[in-house]
Amino acid sequence: MMLKKSIRSCSPLAGLAVLLLSFSPAGPALAANRFYIENQTVHVGDTDVSVPVKLDNDAPRLAFSLSIKYDQAKMSLKAVEVSGTAADGALWSAGTIHSMTGIVYWSVIRGFNQGPPGSFDINKTIPAGTGLTAARLVFDVLAASPMSTFVALQDGLVGDPTVPDYPVGKNLLTDGLPTVPLLGLPGQVPAGTAVITISPAVTSTKFIRGDSNCSGEADISDAVHLLTFTFLGGEAPCCPEAADVNDDGNIADTTDAIVLLSHLFLGETPPPPPFPGCGEAAGVQCPGHKICNP
Repeated sequence: MMLKKSIRSCSPLAGLAVLLLSFSPAGPALAANRFYIENQTVHVGDTDVSVPVKLDNDAPRLAFSLSIKYDQAKMSLKAVEVSGTAADGALWSAGTIHSMTGIVYWSVIRGFNQGPPGSFDINKTIPAGTGLTAARLVFDVLAASPMSTFVALQDGLVGDPTVPDYPVGKNLLTDGLPTVPLLGLPGQVPAGTAVITISPAVTSTKFIRGDSNCSGEADISDAVHLLTFTFLGGEAPCCPEAADVNDDGNIADTTDAIVLLSHLFLGETPPPPPFPGCGEAAGVQCPGHKICNP
C-alpha cells in the first residue's frame, strides 16, 4: 500500500490514479455492478477498525477507483488496505486521504505492467462475483461518547477545495472501458451512505485462562475444580471465561479439563491467551478474579 498526503506529491505513476478519477463514461449503470458499505457498530476508543468496501461485479475488472466521504471529527481514517481482498496482490494501490475534509480518493490496479509504461496486465483481474471485499478502510474512533456517524461512497467530491481544478472523485470500475457502478444498498439514505453506530466503550478486566478457581495459577487443582463443577455440581468458576480453557465458547465442559491436563502433563498446546499470567481478552469482564483485579 502506498499512502500519499496530496496528489501533487505523488510519483509520476499517480497519474494513473488521476486518470481513473477523471473518466467521464457514458451509459447507464448496470444493476449487477455495485459498490457498497454495510452499516456497522464500533465502540468509543476503538482503534484499527476495519470498514469493508464491498463489490458486486458482473465481470472481471482490471482496476477500480473509490471516492468516499466520512466525518473526520468522529473517526480518523488511517489507511486503505487491499491485502486479503478481491484485489489482493494489486501492483498499484494508491491515493489521497484528506484528513482535514474527511475525503479519500483511492485507485487500485490489480495488474499493472511496469513496461511499457501505462499498460495493464490483462491476466491479473479483480474477479466477478457478489459480496466481494474490494478494499478495507482502517479507522480510529475519535468520538468520546456514543453517537452515530457515516461513511459514504460519493461521486463529485473535491478533496481540497482551496486548490483550483482539483480532481473530482469518482467511483468507477474498468476493464479497459469504464463502468459506473451503483452506490450503496437499497434503502440507504442518502444513497451510498452507511451508518456507523458508535457504542459505549467496551471495558475488560484481567484473568488467567484455565485458572477456574482464581488461585493465580492454572494448575491441576483447576482441572479438578472444572470436573467437580461439571459432574458433581461443585463450586462454580469465579470467572466463567477462565473456565473456557480452549476458548470455544463453552464454559467448563469436559474438553476444558482435558486441554488443561494435556498441557500440564503432556506438553501439548497451551490454552489461548491470556495464559499463563494475567491478561485481558476483548470485552471480557472478570471482576471475580481478585488476584488479577485486586
